[in-house]
Amino acid sequence: MQLKEKGIRVLGIDFNPSAIKHWKSLGLDCEYGDSTDAEFIIDLPLNHASWVVSSIPHIHTGLSSEDNRKTVIQLTRSAGYTGKLAAVSQSRRDTEELNLLGVELILEPFQDTADRAVKMLFEGINSQSSNEKRGI
Repeated sequence: MQLKEKGIRVLGIDFNPSAIKHWKSLGLDCEYGDSTDAEFIIDLPLNHASWVVSSIPHIHTGLSSEDNRKTVIQLTRSAGYTGKLAAVSQSRRDTEELNLLGVELILEPFQDTADRAVKMLFEGINSQSSNEKRGI
């Protein structure tokens, strides 16, 4: 929604029909599909995309668990996509692996939230301290 409000065209992909229905009711462009399906990826309008963003979390379920983020990255590159990639990471190890795959922007929700919280708290403390000095 925020990207759309800034005039950026976004196409969301999800395998959850309820999510698609909800997003469409909000006026968002989206398609039902499996982002790990090579045939589906080939049919996407990737030549018009500046970024491909994978918000799929990697859930470690054991030694042989497949990382769908890596599959999306490989499939988009195989489909000829030469633009920029972004993906979600939940650990330092994931971040290192995504860096090796050439992901330009790695979103770290836990770290990003902690960084934002520190900034907000610091600004609040400074504001309160400044107000106290001025007698407010």
